[in-house]
Amino acid sequence: MTAQPFKTGAVARHLITRLAIVGIVLSLAVSSLQLANDYRQAVSQLVEALDRIETTYLPSVVENAWLDDRDRIGTLLDGIVRLPAFAHAAVRGSDGAILVERGAPAQTPLTRSFALTRPYGDKNVDLGSLTLTADLGVLRDQALHHLVSAVAGNAVLLAALAVLLYLLVHRTVTARLELIAAQAERLGRLGPSQAPPLDLGPAPQPDELTALGQSLNRMQGQLADAISSVAVNEERYRELFARSPVSLWEEDFSAVRQAIEAVSHDITDISTYLDQHPQFVRDCAAKVRIIAVNDATVTMHRASDAADLCDRLPTIFTPASFDAFRQQLVAIWLGEGDVTATSEVRTLEGDIRDIVIRWHVPPAHRDRYDRVIVSQEDITDIKVAQRSAEITMEKLMQAKAELERFTFVASHDLREPIRSIISFSQLLERTMALTGPLPPDVAEYLAYLKAAASRMQDQVTGLYDYARAGQPKEAFQPVALNEPLADAQQALKEVIEQTGTIIRSAPLPLVSGHRQQLAEMFRHLLDNSIKFRRPGVPPEISVDSCPAGDFVRVTISDNGIGIDPLYVAGIFDVFRRLHGPGEYPGAGLGLSICRRIVETHGGHISADPTRTVGTAIVVLLPAANSAS
Repeated sequence: MTAQPFKTGAVARHLITRLAIVGIVLSLAVSSLQLANDYRQAVSQLVEALDRIETTYLPSVVENAWLDDRDRIGTLLDGIVRLPAFAHAAVRGSDGAILVERGAPAQTPLTRSFALTRPYGDKNVDLGSLTLTADLGVLRDQALHHLVSAVAGNAVLLAALAVLLYLLVHRTVTARLELIAAQAERLGRLGPSQAPPLDLGPAPQPDELTALGQSLNRMQGQLADAISSVAVNEERYRELFARSPVSLWEEDFSAVRQAIEAVSHDITDISTYLDQHPQFVRDCAAKVRIIAVNDATVTMHRASDAADLCDRLPTIFTPASFDAFRQQLVAIWLGEGDVTATSEVRTLEGDIRDIVIRWHVPPAHRDRYDRVIVSQEDITDIKVAQRSAEITMEKLMQAKAELERFTFVASHDLREPIRSIISFSQLLERTMALTGPLPPDVAEYLAYLKAAASRMQDQVTGLYDYARAGQPKEAFQPVALNEPLADAQQALKEVIEQTGTIIRSAPLPLVSGHRQQLAEMFRHLLDNSIKFRRPGVPPEISVDSCPAGDFVRVTISDNGIGIDPLYVAGIFDVFRRLHGPGEYPGAGLGLSICRRIVETHGGHISADPTRTVGTAIVVLLPAANSAS
């Protein structure tokens, strides 16, 4: 863009011309007012002169008219018409005939008549009349003459002042403005980096133009820095664009936007229109102009270079590619600037690659869509890994199901042999007792056999319960936790009464789950709190709850012997016991079963490691109104 040429001194000339016009208009206005005032004063003075005639000339005219001395009357009239602005004077007889006349008719007459009467005896004798005519045009001409003289004088004065002001303005304003204009032209022609700074020369004192010049120099410096920064950023952007490991495209969608606008009168729903006009989608895809692609794009599409890829661009599209492009057309119709879609492309070698397309329009280009950044992330290997992971997970789930079935069947089938061992050992003990007291070693062996069989029975029963806990038979239902807690208390009623256990619980909320399994969970937790009580201290158990987002947090705490923090992390493992079998009964499966039940419900169970007195088990279960 080139600067428009300017005329040297134009500002000063325009300023002086306007000042001169204003001065002339003001001078004319003031002179006109003065003219009107002078004219009014002259007319007033003329009227006063007419009034004085009655006391000065009129008595002499009456006396000479009585004497019929026309020469003397003529002399008096000559004196009257020589008065300023008086043009004509005439004396008429009583019959109206002109006796004496001086002067000439007036162009703009002002006439005054005086009666000539003289007393004679007891009456006044009518001698005629004196008629005087003044010319107002003379007064007007005099006023105009004064106006012209005043305007001429003012014009000369204004011209002198204009020349002086022009010289002053040109030196202090115009010349410096010309330097500023020339600097602006150099900035446009050479750019802020190449143009020299503005020098207005020495000034008597700083003024607005000095400040303007300094501001222009500061702006030039800031523009030079900004341009340099933009150039650096542009270079950095181009380097990042070219070296990015992600496939990047810089595209121009302005022709696509125009094509959509051209058919906008036919569109009520853009998705329906694109479904009904698949050729329009293909035509729009052909209108996209590729501005640049990076090295990763060339590599991903197996092209020799960017030009090779652009020349063979239509071959990379698949039906899924057009599905993703349709989403971009919808975004343009809606005025949006971001689209993320999963799609696929065909490389120039014919391979199909799964990709994630991210289509972004910078905010400054969303009115024209002439600059769009498109990234293509190759997720083919991720898709393969996902499919492999899904197959592996499916196999793991099958193996888990088979293991659970094996555990269930094995624990079920082992219960009968164990019951037989216990029964026959008891029968053997009774049979041998019939022959007399048992030898001490035989009694000890039988006791060991029965204890081992009992522990095995507990373990098999625990395994059976553990396997059954992971196989819910009914869909989840809203369950008030007070109900399964009451079921667990009923199942433990005898031991609760024997140990004097006190159980406190507040109203508990609804959760989504199985009442029977939740009752099993509470039974094991309450049984542990009762089992691991402090000697001589009745167990006290508290069951509290509070909301935790989409979950319900249930805390079962007691005043028992507690758990060493070193072992808190492993207490939910299968067959994990922190005490010997002779100290506390059980197979070490209670907390494992609780964890399996909670996880089946989509929750979480843990022990509070900060607890210093007793044990606190924290259970998170999905609330009945949650989507968890």
